[in-house]
Amino acid sequence: MQSIRNEAIKVLKNLYDETHGSRREFVNFYEKVKLLGYDPQNADRIFDYLRGEGLVKSIALDGYVVLTHAAIKLIEEELQE
Repeated sequence: MQSIRNEAIKVLKNLYDETHGSRREFVNFYEKVKLLGYDPQNADRIFDYLRGEGLVKSIALDGYVVLTHAAIKLIEEELQE
């Protein structure tokens, strides 16, 4: 499970950069992970992990997500280390 966590954090950091760390900006999760080189199966695993941990919230059926406060806090703590 550590591997999926590491991959999820990498994707989350990319989503954070894309949204400028805002909870109000949304991004298409599946388009983004495809650009990052993930296949659909791994993209689904990463999405499920992020959603399960409360780090992203789905806002549309077509893959759009917003970051949660917890996600922003996690990435900002990672950046400070």
